[in-house]
Amino acid sequence: MVQRLREATWEEAMSLTAQELGRIRDTHGPTALAALSSAKCSNEDNYVFMRMVRAGLGTNNVDHCTRLCHSSSVAAMSRALATSAASGSMREIEEACDVIFISGANTTE
Repeated sequence: MVQRLREATWEEAMSLTAQELGRIRDTHGPTALAALSSAKCSNEDNYVFMRMVRAGLGTNNVDHCTRLCHSSSVAAMSRALATSAASGSMREIEEACDVIFISGANTTE
């Protein structure tokens, strides 16, 4: 029998989510769970999220969307600049590169 979706309160949704995460952890162990944080959050938000996942769910499987979403740019920077860190200054980039190719950015801003 297929159950239809129904509108739930915030409390019901959170309770069911907590219950199911606990069930998965208890049945399959904490390594069966993982969490993905967001580049849209502050460093502090991501740190608190990581601590919550490690303490609350008991798993170290915490990752960040940058590694998934930006893996191609990380690979390109690593190949072109011998580093995948995007924290270099413009002067360092200018000294390391003959050509700078920018895609998906409004350079006038």
